[in-house]
Amino acid sequence: MTFTCSVAKCRNAKRAAENNNDLTFHRFPVKNKTLCQVWVTRCQRKDKINVKNARVCSDHFVHTDYERDLQNELLGLPQKKILKPEAVPRKMNLKSDTGEQNVSTRATRMNERARKDLVQILLQNEETSDDPVKIGK
Repeated sequence: MTFTCSVAKCRNAKRAAENNNDLTFHRFPVKNKTLCQVWVTRCQRKDKINVKNARVCSDHFVHTDYERDLQNELLGLPQKKILKPEAVPRKMNLKSDTGEQNVSTRATRMNERARKDLVQILLQNEETSDDPVKIGK
């Protein structure tokens, strides 16, 4: 069965997981209706998600969302990524394969760039005039 991550704008797919050992896919917690609804909301999708078949990739979880795999750790085997029962997807502002980014991330960068440009203009004005530039009221 082929599947992609259910988070909006995430393009991670099962075939990518075969090339990346760190990437895993997690099923929605369908037994806990409240937690499942939180996952659906966090996916930020406009269309409906079939939670019985949908998956969320490990890119959307932080390190503390996982339990330690003590058995494999003690045996020296590869570690399994086991989600804690209360884990929810947290990292939603990921860059997709097409280069799209979350609008809020882009807006933040644009605001920062505008601030830097304003500082440069103010510094240039200060160098060219004898009177200091008055900022404020």
